[in-house]
Amino acid sequence: MSSSGEILPDLVKNFGVEAEPIQFSYQTDSLGLRNPGPKQDAKVLCLGDSVLVAGLVPVEEILTEQLEERLGKQVLNVSEVGYCPQEELIRLGTVTDDLAGKVVVQFVFEGNDLSDSGRWRKWSART
Repeated sequence: MSSSGEILPDLVKNFGVEAEPIQFSYQTDSLGLRNPGPKQDAKVLCLGDSVLVAGLVPVEEILTEQLEERLGKQVLNVSEVGYCPQEELIRLGTVTDDLAGKVVVQFVFEGNDLSDSGRWRKWSART
């Protein structure tokens, strides 16, 4: 899937300031993940949320693509905006159940992921 357009910075509405729109071009693979195309033999799987999705950054410049270039091995970006660490692990399970020979790196941002994780634990304790 591919989409493009322009958006205003998040805080423009809150502060009532003027700002230039930001152009974006966003594409996903057949799994709905932020990869430029299929990666059938990824040896490195990166889990995360908006930091890895990097929706306003050209796909060839996102962290996982840069890592792939440096490692010389396929790197699969398994990230979804707004997911907590537990949801990221569930999302990984929708991509593969065979982790043999693969490296999984989970990115955690202390600014919100730890509190998101706490809310998940409270929710899952009730179910």
